[in-house]
Amino acid sequence: KQVLGYEVGEWHVTHDQLVTYMKAVAASSDRVKFEETGRSYEKRPQTLLTITSPANLGKLDQIKAERAKLRIPGSSVNIQTMPAVMFMGYSVHGNEPSGANAALVAAYHFAAANEIAT
Repeated sequence: KQVLGYEVGEWHVTHDQLVTYMKAVAASSDRVKFEETGRSYEKRPQTLLTITSPANLGKLDQIKAERAKLRIPGSSVNIQTMPAVMFMGYSVHGNEPSGANAALVAAYHFAAANEIAT
C-alpha cells in the first residue's frame, strides 16, 4: 500500500506501478536483486527479480555456471548441493491483470519470509 497507494488487488496494477513496486522490494531487502533484461516493443522495461539468500545472491554467476553444466553430457555436477531454482513468469500478455497483481504478492511474500533460504 505504501508503494501503490492502495492494497494489492483493489485495482489493476499498471506496468509502471509494477516496476516501481519491484524496485522498492529490491531496495528494501538484501535477498532481492532487480534487473532490467530488455525492452518490449512499446519500450517498456522487461524485468527480472531474483530472490534468494544473501549468500546465493552474491554468487549468482557461479550458480548459473554450475546449472549450465547440467546441459553438457558427461559433466560432473553435484546436484545435492545445488540450490533449487524456480522461474515464475507472470502476465506474459498485456491483458492479464491478475498475474501482475499476483506477482506483487509473491515478490513480497518471498522477500519478507522469515525462513532462511540456502
